[in-house]
Amino acid sequence: MTFLMATRKPLGTLEHMCIWHDNSGEGDNASWYLNQVSVYDAHTKQAYTFVAEKWLSVETEVFVTMNARSENEPIEFESRFFYQTRDRLSESHMWVSIIYRPQTSPFTRVQRLSCALVYICLTMIANAMFYKTEADYETPPLIQAGPFRFTAQQIFVSIICALITTPPVMLLIFIFKRTKRRQDMLCKCCTCPGVCCRFPCSSKKRDASPDVANKLRSIMLTSEVPEFTGSRLPWWFIIFGWFLVVAGTLVPAFFVLLYSMQWGKQKSEEWLTSFLLSIFESMLFVDPIMVMCFAFVLACLFRKSKVETNVDIDTVVQNYKKLTGEDKDDMTSTIRILRKIKDEYFSYTSTPRNVSMPMTPEEMEEAAKHRRLELNLIKCIMDFILNTLLMFIVCVIAFANRDDLSYYHRKELIRHFVSPTHLPAFESIITQRDMFNWIKYTMIPNLFPETDINGDALHWYYRTFMTGLNNYRLGPPRLRQLRTHAGYCNIPYFGNNTCYGGYNLLDEETEGYCIGWQSKPCSFVQQSFNVTVDAWSFTSALDIWGLPLTGFYTTYGGGGYIAPFDVNKNVSVDIVEELVKNLWVDRQTRVVLFEFTLFSPETNMFIYNVFMVEFPQTGGAFKTYWIYPIKLYNHVGPNGMFALVCEVIFVIYLLVLLFKICVRIYQQRLKYFGQFWQSYECVLFVLGVSACVIYFIRSGFTDSTISKYRSDIKRFVNFSHIVLWDEILGVLLAVIVFMSTIRILDVFATSKKVSSIVKVFEQCGKDLFWYGATFVYILLGFSFFGLVLFGPYLLSYMSIYKCLTTLCLSMIGKSTFTEIDETNPILAKIFFTLYIITVVFFILSIFLSILGASIDNVVGNKTEETHTDIIEYMMAKFTKMFKKSGNKEKHVNVSLVREEVKQPTLYKLYNMDNKGTPTFTCQVIKAIENQKDENSKPLRKRRRRIKPVSGIFDSV
Repeated sequence: MTFLMATRKPLGTLEHMCIWHDNSGEGDNASWYLNQVSVYDAHTKQAYTFVAEKWLSVETEVFVTMNARSENEPIEFESRFFYQTRDRLSESHMWVSIIYRPQTSPFTRVQRLSCALVYICLTMIANAMFYKTEADYETPPLIQAGPFRFTAQQIFVSIICALITTPPVMLLIFIFKRTKRRQDMLCKCCTCPGVCCRFPCSSKKRDASPDVANKLRSIMLTSEVPEFTGSRLPWWFIIFGWFLVVAGTLVPAFFVLLYSMQWGKQKSEEWLTSFLLSIFESMLFVDPIMVMCFAFVLACLFRKSKVETNVDIDTVVQNYKKLTGEDKDDMTSTIRILRKIKDEYFSYTSTPRNVSMPMTPEEMEEAAKHRRLELNLIKCIMDFILNTLLMFIVCVIAFANRDDLSYYHRKELIRHFVSPTHLPAFESIITQRDMFNWIKYTMIPNLFPETDINGDALHWYYRTFMTGLNNYRLGPPRLRQLRTHAGYCNIPYFGNNTCYGGYNLLDEETEGYCIGWQSKPCSFVQQSFNVTVDAWSFTSALDIWGLPLTGFYTTYGGGGYIAPFDVNKNVSVDIVEELVKNLWVDRQTRVVLFEFTLFSPETNMFIYNVFMVEFPQTGGAFKTYWIYPIKLYNHVGPNGMFALVCEVIFVIYLLVLLFKICVRIYQQRLKYFGQFWQSYECVLFVLGVSACVIYFIRSGFTDSTISKYRSDIKRFVNFSHIVLWDEILGVLLAVIVFMSTIRILDVFATSKKVSSIVKVFEQCGKDLFWYGATFVYILLGFSFFGLVLFGPYLLSYMSIYKCLTTLCLSMIGKSTFTEIDETNPILAKIFFTLYIITVVFFILSIFLSILGASIDNVVGNKTEETHTDIIEYMMAKFTKMFKKSGNKEKHVNVSLVREEVKQPTLYKLYNMDNKGTPTFTCQVIKAIENQKDENSKPLRKRRRRIKPVSGIFDSV
């Protein structure tokens, strides 16, 4: 804010300045930030700077005393850098300055928009010149989001174009900023006897060279005028600037049109992406870096305070003329100005202005209390809205990666493969022959259909689908087995015999064999006339992107002996028969996995299927299957694009949260992690970043896998690693959804009811920790007890993990006493009785006792709390909105004590109510002379009576 002020006498040397306000206004309007005050004495040409850099509010203080800094006194680097950055950002940033343009700058918004348009057009042609003229070409994308493809070439081109087009635009900005405004012709001076005054003349003849300095002197009541403008270009340079605007817009647009006629779809999309990247780089990087560099250099070079020198005197005079109406009809404007001055003068003499004195400490405390409640209420509402929006965005992202149709896909595949009608079922497999019959008569006919429901032969294209023609088969299926080593064991009475132990992931069979598990070298005839040659050689997990898989019995590696099928049904049947004939599955086989991948075009989902049959050394077979429907292409259709927008917003939120966390850690150091919700934010940020990383890893593996499939559609497509990353991403998204939902409780943390619950756990936190450690220790003891007693007989006690699961279910009422009682009645009763007495009655009773004691302490201390509940305050404000207007209480933020201070008579020369500065006239000057005696009188003070209104004091 800049204004001119006249005084009757010189102020002398300024040493201190006191500024306060009366806290008037509603909400944020009552507080204001005081940066600094710069005073330029036009008489002595001395400049003073008063630095405050603080908020004047009831939360801190509304009264501040500042010491003067002379023009030669250096200012701290932080202050200089802040001032320069603020001014340069609003003046020199091409995009920000369009909205936050300084009012005193001659660089208009139309000119700024024109420069931005020139930059856009120059960026378009600069990006277009970097691309070749071939119609169609293909470049490998780094990242693809909808129609946008981000490649290394695009990023490089966008950066270079942003740097190339910046200097011409800066030249255009310099011309607009440093060109003088063409002056309007002013009337000559008309004088009254003895006194010189200035008002519009009725003559139509204007002076070609107006005296702008004298005009400003008449406003300032001084003969010394500071030089604001500096060196400027002649006014006709503005014509040259507008010529550059027209040329810089039409010429690039014409050549871009010519370039686009030679482009294809691919090149047009890449050019558009590069162009948008250049615009965003200019907004977010080029212009901010230039502003910061200029601010840093100027802050380093100019260490002393200076008066603002970018104020255009022509702009001040022009605004003054518009404000007083001097640019309109001469006689009419003169009469209106004189009448306005007269009215203002008599209004002042009859009703002196009231000056509010600083607030008392009691008033400050009361106003601060109400202000804190208002701020807390606003913060709660904003936090609730932002947390709800965050929860909505996270839910959109999470459900975009999951589809409710996955259940129906899984159910349909189970009906075809696991429990089919009138065909061998997966659950009925007991022996190795049962497994091959299931593959031959259930899996292959469903994966390789040949006829439709009418018995007609299918077209070759539809044979690539499975039964039902809903799911497309990505490549052929494959069989993979893992084997154990053959060893020798000494059996009493029988001597040394060949034995086959259990499977060990670190000691599995990896040797290569010929057909029939014969040792090498292999026969040339067998190699030439058998289709299962590759099934007898071991393949490493690294070669096929395999991952370990845990079955019912143990965990198995990602490699093995692989028998790939063919895309033809008859060849696949021949492969199965040859494997059976040559005993591909024997006593060393510990697991056989049948894997294949499907794609549903209707639902845009991939389905990775694994059917595992384990053959342990004890005999029999354990069956396990996994059906993973996953959605990898999420940005398809309107819902997909909306999910993409939500993902971009979530990334922006993570960046803002990172900045917020860094600032708070810098301010609070290690104390930052001592508060629960701040640590909660850190965990949420780490999980969000992890989810983004996993998402990009999954996208990279998906693109690589699909590229390999397109290069050879007859090869097996392994989606196991993609499924792993998708599962990890799903878990992270689930945790983020949970944490973002729970985070809403932070909004109600100031509520007495919610804070009471938090305090209960704060008081008993240490006790609960040691109680939990004791509980886990006792539960592990009973788990080992149950494992030893019932592990050899019952599935629910077969391992320590299953024992823990069974015992935890017993705590909530799902007891397994019947099955252990049938196994060993005596030990079962002893075990179950000890468990119930120790855990259910003893341990849980201690837990309830700890909580009860903490609740009593919190309830006892609750009566001592004096702070206002934010929820109650919000309800009170909400109820007050619906009261009748006659019952509304008046709230006053101003000081209770008022002093009426008579102002100097020169007050009539100013517009204290923002109604415009009057022009000096002979009548007003004479009135001033007549009031000299009255001005010499001491200031009169009157104290007005105070009366309460509905419990809140207000001055009348």
